[in-house]
Amino acid sequence: MSLDNLIFAQCVLYFLAFVFGFVAVVPLSENTEDFAGTCLLFTRGVWQDENITVSRQRFVVEEWGAASSCGFITLVAIASLILSAVQAWRLLFLLCKGHDDTVFNAFLNLLISCLVVFMVFLSSTIITVGFNLWCDSITEGGTMPSSLACGRRG
Repeated sequence: MSLDNLIFAQCVLYFLAFVFGFVAVVPLSENTEDFAGTCLLFTRGVWQDENITVSRQRFVVEEWGAASSCGFITLVAIASLILSAVQAWRLLFLLCKGHDDTVFNAFLNLLISCLVVFMVFLSSTIITVGFNLWCDSITEGGTMPSSLACGRRG
């Protein structure tokens, strides 16, 4: 009975990983589509006055971020989506049929899961650094008040 609870907990966690994968994939793909294939992460720009007489400013992008950073993050998110869906289905199948994994399958699952965790950690680091650089550019290093949530980093 204890093993069934463990398999059920793993199944629930893989399902949650699948759901949270959409939290990364959908906004990132929408963002890439909205900006015509360019990546917003690591983007640098400046605020310029539109007109001398009117104190209205607009943000001008000096350098777009590398598309490979968004591509890598999207690839990792899709891979984790697929892996978590397959693992959740497989564990649910094992739970319903009452089967157990072999030692080799458990070891293989451990290696694949560790690789995915490392890749997700790497992509989350890329997202954090890229978003911080973009926020610093938008808020001019925190000196310009902004309605964006990125102005409140700690």
